[in-house]
Amino acid sequence: MFESINQIVTVFDEGRSVCLCHYPLLSYENSVYGGYHIFGHIHNNQSDLAFNIVKNIPRIYNCGVDVNDFEPKTLNDLVRSKLDE
Repeated sequence: MFESINQIVTVFDEGRSVCLCHYPLLSYENSVYGGYHIFGHIHNNQSDLAFNIVKNIPRIYNCGVDVNDFEPKTLNDLVRSKLDE
């Protein structure tokens, strides 16, 4: 039913390198070349150390439903949401 199952994978969205991982990463494939990182795991848990750290790092996005209006979001949606913060 699935094309692949991975712990971490880099895909391309509109020519942008996007690292997908369940956990937030500080360094990921293409991070120094303008790549993006989308993660979940910490949800809206503000006591998790990563919660406040990743808020200040460009191109890293929490895709947890509880921080995204309980709706799926595109990369463009996540980028816009972080800009609006």
